[in-house]
Amino acid sequence: MKPHLWLVTGALVLSLLVPGRVRAGESGAARLVRAPAPPAEAEPLPPPAPVPVPVVNPEQVYTYEQLSIDLARLREQYPGLVQLRSLGRSAFGREIWALGLGTGPAPVLINGAHHGSEWLTANLVAAMADRYALAAATWQTYEGVEVAALLELATIWFVPMVNPDGVTLSQVGLSAFPSNAHADLIRMGGGSSDFTGWKANGQGVDLNRQYPADWAHIVASPAAPAFSHFKGSAPLSAPESGALYDFTLELEPEVVAAYHSAGRVIYWHFHTAPENYERDLAIAEQLSAATGYSLMPVEENPSGGGYKDWFVQALGRPGFTLEIGVYTDGGPLPLSAFAEEWQRNNTVGLLLAQEAIRLRGRRE
Repeated sequence: MKPHLWLVTGALVLSLLVPGRVRAGESGAARLVRAPAPPAEAEPLPPPAPVPVPVVNPEQVYTYEQLSIDLARLREQYPGLVQLRSLGRSAFGREIWALGLGTGPAPVLINGAHHGSEWLTANLVAAMADRYALAAATWQTYEGVEVAALLELATIWFVPMVNPDGVTLSQVGLSAFPSNAHADLIRMGGGSSDFTGWKANGQGVDLNRQYPADWAHIVASPAAPAFSHFKGSAPLSAPESGALYDFTLELEPEVVAAYHSAGRVIYWHFHTAPENYERDLAIAEQLSAATGYSLMPVEENPSGGGYKDWFVQALGRPGFTLEIGVYTDGGPLPLSAFAEEWQRNNTVGLLLAQEAIRLRGRRE
């Protein structure tokens, strides 16, 4: 290595090419000073936590398969906030999914799509679960409601698709079912291969005529399984209605809501006990104000068998059936109806959670 001469403060200093630098001492003599070691590499920062995003796209033909994917994603995206369980299987083996949102002790249960052709209600219920979860996880208000704080006092359970077989038959048709079932499905459909208006489950049983609420006196039931209105051979004989019945008894919700279509009306009464009349009417009036839907008048002899009917009569707690959308010719509501029905209903779950907290507080 060849030496080099450096001129430092007037003095000649022989410096070998070694790591370091030269500086002048206080006496004027130059000396070699070792350069500081390069800084150690900093530990890499952990990646930022992913920002939650909406999962459910409700403005599509919302299939059982897409619902299953979305609910699993919600559970993954919101650990500790979201619970997911299957309540059982449909007649053709599809899961009946229930998603719980929150950790509070006051339970609410909201369900949709008891009837296959009313599948837009599944879009609505799934979207509720998704948007509320996002607001809670990001500590945002939703329409003025502190969702995270609310869900520390209440838990909202959503069953978006009580009737996955009926929904699938209405949306997809025979191709989604085994070939050995096709002849029976066509027969129950009155000989037609157009299943868009199919309301029953895969066995030809109307699930909202299956609950033990004056079941023996249900009017206008066909004598045999059919695409609509057949009440079944006995209450809760269909696996789907039995699963929701069992879950409701297990959960003991303070209040329930069942979404149907169509008519933009709210059913809120079924042989309601006199002491519960004013309580239930007050909540129904809140729902009417939020949605713009009319309250159905009280009937002296209503035809029973409905989920809300059974809940109101058997548990003595408030239950509501909300019929979304404007009447069609018997087929599903069009997707174009979703936006307005969402605006009418997007706070219903939060309203019911607030009421559930009040109801629980009165009982304790």
